[in-house]
Amino acid sequence: LCTEFHTDLVYMAPRTVSLDAYAIDRDEVSVEDYRRCAAAGGCTVDALVTGDERYIVDDGPMVNVTWHEALTYCRWRGARLPTEAEWERAARGDRAAATWPWGELEQPRDFNHGQPRALALREIDRQAATLPFRAFGDPDGGDGFMYLAPPGSYRWGDSPFGTRDQAGNVAEWTADAYLRETHNRGYENLARMNPVRDVGAALSRVVRGGSWRQPAFVARSHLRDPFNLMYEATQ
Repeated sequence: LCTEFHTDLVYMAPRTVSLDAYAIDRDEVSVEDYRRCAAAGGCTVDALVTGDERYIVDDGPMVNVTWHEALTYCRWRGARLPTEAEWERAARGDRAAATWPWGELEQPRDFNHGQPRALALREIDRQAATLPFRAFGDPDGGDGFMYLAPPGSYRWGDSPFGTRDQAGNVAEWTADAYLRETHNRGYENLARMNPVRDVGAALSRVVRGGSWRQPAFVARSHLRDPFNLMYEATQ
């Protein structure tokens, strides 16, 4: 997702912030979109030739991009990455307390996410003390796609503003830096108007939305990706 110019597993107290008007892409950037940037010389081809080739299909969402590559693509478009607050506003719509992009339900509607890990694998994950094992998932073909889905395939998961796949499919970079300190998480110690945590060359950047490989809970509109500390801007 790019924004045009014109929380973690640690739960924190809600904070009300305000945003100026902005526009945001309805769908995730596709491989075809990114190819056009590379063909024009605006983007590197690295993300198109590295990683699992099963995911590099024209109608699929673009993956394997670093934060810097995502930023470059958006700038080539005459746009920018959305701030964390802009991403969350698009996902929540006018419902400030909505758990999911589609609102508040006892069970989330179907969208492209993983299923909980098999018991044996879950125990292995539990022993890896440095990793949040609950955020692992196994591929789930029961939702229509075993892995990635073409952007916009899950129309019943639209947010009130019409954005799609903000829950699941592929996770999205935002403009904000991710810092370890509790007092620098979320919107704490930021301006109430157009908040953004910009610390220049921060190693990690905030990722939102969860992916096809993560269990459903990771895709909640208020939740940051549990692996966020591992998402360095250059990887």
